[in-house]
Amino acid sequence: MAVETLTYVYTSRAEIERVFSESGVSLRVDDLGVDEALMIDEVIGEATEMINFYCSMNYEEQELESSYLVHRWATWMSCYLLSQRRGNPSLFADKYEETIALLEEVYKHIRIIPRLATRENLTPAMSNIHIDDRFRTHKIRVHPTISTGGTYGKQDLSPRFPFEWL
Repeated sequence: MAVETLTYVYTSRAEIERVFSESGVSLRVDDLGVDEALMIDEVIGEATEMINFYCSMNYEEQELESSYLVHRWATWMSCYLLSQRRGNPSLFADKYEETIALLEEVYKHIRIIPRLATRENLTPAMSNIHIDDRFRTHKIRVHPTISTGGTYGKQDLSPRFPFEWL
């Protein structure tokens, strides 16, 4: 079975060995007839794809590759995945769960990855707003001619209830 070669990877064998130890890694990949490099590539690839799953909607892969925090997340995930080989009890479960929780917050736009540019313009669509109590729903109104905001095409300009100047 060939492993797909990824353009960007977020950890390496050296980083995994630094956390797990050289002997810890070699004990998990010493199967007869199994290529060690292939086994490590599978673990690194899975960790990389998991991070891409959570972050690639908001961040470019080359940006993610440059982040120290993303490297640490991928390393913890790789160590966790590697520790489970051959039915062993998983090590690093606390760090893995903490990492997944942070990645879910990134996915839901609750948290950002520090010092990385996002794919989208996350500024508000309009800035001059007021509340109009004449309406039961969509009470927030915007005066677009004197407002500023982002250029992202999916921002809600509330086209169903355009601003009414009184």
